[in-house]
Amino acid sequence: MTIILYTPNEILFPLPSKKETKTVSNIVRGRCLLKVRINEAGTTQSELARKIGYSRQQLSNWANNREKMSYEAAVLICRVLGCHAEDLYEWHFA
Repeated sequence: MTIILYTPNEILFPLPSKKETKTVSNIVRGRCLLKVRINEAGTTQSELARKIGYSRQQLSNWANNREKMSYEAAVLICRVLGCHAEDLYEWHFA
């Protein structure tokens, strides 16, 4: 009798064959969509800043593309706004 053990990932996500594999060589973070997400959540930058512990000026810097937010900040913002971290920016794949 032969017993074959699979890891959970092999069961849920079988590996694609070589012919099915696509390679994305470059992912570029584009324009910040924070203003859009804040508007969709029906809140303000000031209220969001108070809830997450960042200054209103810092949120403004992110929203106006003066600075890129860290992944940690993005996750925190998304917990409050009810969206996903990748929803905070436009993404371009090359």
